[in-house]
Amino acid sequence: MTDQTMKKRRTPRAFVLLAVLLALLLLGGGIFAVFYIREAPYRRLNAMLEEAPASLSLTVTTTLEGEALNATYTLENGEGAKRVTYAYEQIAPFLWVEDHYEAPKERILRVEGSMRISNGRVVLLDGTQPNLPLEALTLSRLRFSSRCFADVTEEQGSFSATVTAPGALFGYTGDATAMQLALAHDGTRVQTLTLTFENSLGESVWMQYAFTY
Repeated sequence: MTDQTMKKRRTPRAFVLLAVLLALLLLGGGIFAVFYIREAPYRRLNAMLEEAPASLSLTVTTTLEGEALNATYTLENGEGAKRVTYAYEQIAPFLWVEDHYEAPKERILRVEGSMRISNGRVVLLDGTQPNLPLEALTLSRLRFSSRCFADVTEEQGSFSATVTAPGALFGYTGDATAMQLALAHDGTRVQTLTLTFENSLGESVWMQYAFTY
């Protein structure tokens, strides 16, 4: 067999290999382009969150069987630490008196306090720590991505959607089902973030964050 004959036989294989490589490159590029376009709105939202607000106010209302409990949290960003003041309502527990339980005089108990957060943990606490994950309070791990949402509606100055993966969105495993999210912004900064959902106790929860810069 001559060298010329071997070159003729190798040439089609070389073309086939080259064609396969080009197809893979085009396919990969196409997938990347689709992903890049799909994630564009979420990159814009994440960019709006990069500037830390001077303060962040959170209002929470939890409703069960027509009875509502309210909570407010105010977070102020300082140098190297965050100061949080809060007040929340809870059902007052029954009191053990001598050999029996007695109902409290007030059914709703109001709890107030403050704490300081540094490097993602509480370093100073004045009062009872609220039953709210720090990630939910500070939004430190909030990251928007297409895999977190369904039924998205985006208009000028607003974004709303069904949250299909709360854990991926907020960076922790939360207790939430049927979550809806609504966000208002001015094009460069987030103004309010509103969440509604139900927890495992059957309570309806409404949460709204207000950002001040």
